[in-house]
Amino acid sequence: MSEAETNRGSATNGLGRLLNSPGKIAGVFFAVVGILVVGMRINPEKYDSPRFGSAHLPVEIVAALVVAFVLLTVPDRGQLGWRRGEGRTRSWLVLPLLAVGLAVLSAALTYASLPRSAAIDAVLVGRTVTTSLLVGFVEEVLFRGLLLVALVRALGIGGGVLVSSLCFGVVHGINVLGGAPIGQTLIQVTFTCILGTLFLLAAMGTRSLLLPILLHAVWDSAAFLNIYLQTLGASANAVSVLASALGVLGVVQTFRVVRRWTRGDIYPVQGLPQR
Repeated sequence: MSEAETNRGSATNGLGRLLNSPGKIAGVFFAVVGILVVGMRINPEKYDSPRFGSAHLPVEIVAALVVAFVLLTVPDRGQLGWRRGEGRTRSWLVLPLLAVGLAVLSAALTYASLPRSAAIDAVLVGRTVTTSLLVGFVEEVLFRGLLLVALVRALGIGGGVLVSSLCFGVVHGINVLGGAPIGQTLIQVTFTCILGTLFLLAAMGTRSLLLPILLHAVWDSAAFLNIYLQTLGASANAVSVLASALGVLGVVQTFRVVRRWTRGDIYPVQGLPQR
C-alpha cells in the first residue's frame, strides 16, 4: 500500500464510519431540520417580521449545539471542512466576496437613507445578527460539510455539488411554516439554490468551511438589516439585485470549476498531495 493510501485510510476511519452509514447521515440531517421546523412552528413572529430572527435565536442555538456535537465526535472533522483555509485558488473567491460585499453595501445605503427620527432597537439587531452567525455555522456544516462530502462520495463531484445545492434550496421551503407566503417561499427556494453555489465556490476555493460560514452570516445579517431598516422608513435600493445577478454567475462558475476538478475530495485528507 502506498503512503498516500495509508494516509487516506488512517484519516478516514472515524469519518468513514459516519459517511458510510446513510442512516446516520439522514439522522443528523433530519434531526437538525426537525429542530428548525419546530422552531418555525413555535416562533411567535411571522417569517417576514423584522423580529423573527431575534425570536428564532434559542432554536438556532439548539441546532448549533447538535451540529457542534457531531463535529466533536468525528476525529477527522477536517475532512468535513472544519479546517484552516488554503487560499490556493483565490480566483474562485471573487464572485462570493463581490456578491456579499454588494449585500453589505446595500444595507449601508439603506441605513444612510434612514430618517433621523428613526430609533434603532440595538438589542433586536444584536440578537438577529447572532442568529445569522449561528445560521451560517449550522447550514454550512450541514450542507457544505456533511451532506456535500457524503454525496460526493456517493455520486461523484458533479452529482454531489448539484444535489447538495438543490437540498439547500428545498429545505428553505420550511419557511412557509413560519408564515411566509407560498409564492415568496418558492422564489426564496430558487434563489437559495443559487446563493448556495456562491458559498460552495468559497468552500472549494479555500478547501474550508470557515470563509463560507462568515460569508453566509454576513449575507443574512445584511438581508435582515435591509428589511428592518425599511420598516423604520428607510428607502430600498437596487444594489442587492446586482448581488443576486452575481449569484447566477456563481452557478455557471461553480459548474465550470466542477468540470476542472481533478480530485474526488472537497476537503483533502491530511498528508496527501494538494491539487
